[in-house]
Amino acid sequence: MVVIFALMSPTGVILGTFMPESVVATSIFYCISSGTFIYIATTEVIVEEFSLSKKKWQKLVFYLLGLTFLSVLKIFESHDH
Repeated sequence: MVVIFALMSPTGVILGTFMPESVVATSIFYCISSGTFIYIATTEVIVEEFSLSKKKWQKLVFYLLGLTFLSVLKIFESHDH
């Protein structure tokens, strides 16, 4: 697993360098990178943070504020196009 993880960055750089720039390829890579980010956030970071009993309500409030902020940004972005 570590070897696969270590090879992904150079593979991504090589693919990004030699692939023709297109909307479809860019969209696919954005989906892969955002999916990876969401997976790590939901399975590692958020679970670990909320398992600690210290300041749970503050963490929940800021977590919800962050989700709200990102949702509003996405709504404004979709109206610009």
